Amino acid sequence: KQWYQRRVRGVDNMLLNYTDNTFQDRDGVRTRVNDFGGTTGIEALDKNGYYPYFKAMVDGFMAIPGYQKGVSLRAAPYDFRYGSNSPVGKLYLTNLKKLIEETYEINGQKKVNIVAHSMGNIYMLQFFKQVSKYWKNKYIKRYIAI
Repeated sequence: KQWYQRRVRGVDNMLLNYTDNTFQDRDGVRTRVNDFGGTTGIEALDKNGYYPYFKAMVDGFMAIPGYQKGVSLRAAPYDFRYGSNSPVGKLYLTNLKKLIEETYEINGQKKVNIVAHSMGNIYMLQFFKQVSKYWKNKYIKRYIAI
């Protein structure tokens, strides 16, 4: 019974409040993504690494010579609860554009490969609709949906 009550409280903390025509965290709860631009935010679902998420994929890329975490291998984790048209989603898309441009620059103006998973593909669709063909041709080498 105690396990169930703790689980329900945990799920309850993930809910959003809808007020003033927008979604917000519950009172007393602050959720956020971890390590935008790094890789730890996608390697595990918790900061202790008990729930590995994309760690195997990150490790696979790191086995290829030339990849460096936070430089040539970067991640853009997001809060799946917010739609891309919400204020949080719009800020995410702005930050994603900056991350791609920065990654392109710090890697000698090499085009960027993008790998998106699950709902990240919905965000990428919205993102690609917002940027010009010229921008995509300049910065994006390939897009892979998984």
